[in-house]
Amino acid sequence: MEKSEKHRGTIELGRKIAEDLGTTSRSDFLGGWMAHYVAELIERYDNSVGVEKDVAGDHAFAAILRLWNHRYQSSSGFDAIKRAGPIMETLSRLDPEEKRPFYFFNPPGESGQNGDDCKVLSEIALGVDRTARKLIKMLLLTMTMKETDEETTEYIRLAMSESLTGDLKAVGELMTDVNSEDFPQRFQDLIQEVRDFGLICENFVADTNTRPSEE
Repeated sequence: MEKSEKHRGTIELGRKIAEDLGTTSRSDFLGGWMAHYVAELIERYDNSVGVEKDVAGDHAFAAILRLWNHRYQSSSGFDAIKRAGPIMETLSRLDPEEKRPFYFFNPPGESGQNGDDCKVLSEIALGVDRTARKLIKMLLLTMTMKETDEETTEYIRLAMSESLTGDLKAVGELMTDVNSEDFPQRFQDLIQEVRDFGLICENFVADTNTRPSEE
């Protein structure tokens, strides 16, 4: 595969970055210069052929990656990605060592046991873990609905072609979830599950308070 074809996805990402910086950095000299510089390199790539195109593509590729790797430090542009920052920070603080977000793991199923008090307490303990995960996912989905838009989707789509979405992968999966046809119903079901577990906890507390204390 020729270099010009190999880095086509990154070049398209560069077009998006240049457009973004060009429209958001009119009062930012450095941001405007970077937008102009990347656009110029891409234009040189577009108008070249053969070996010259490969060389132009290498230069454009390197410049685009430098910009992409500093997207969170940039004072201009990348607003669509920066708005998703709190989501990624939340995921990182919840489970910083796990590459696949915890809420994608399938929790154990309900055992349906209704035996002695110990088993009941065990079920409640497991329910706390499951419900906490569901509540956290509900909060993450709500953050996704509030803080992402079509611009975020476009950045993720373009960056995926060159595997540049390590930090955005989880956000992309959350966005896919939010945009699915059955999401409204599933979200309501999630809310109801949290409410139902709240009632179980209330009943447990009420039952505990009514039991006579042991002498």
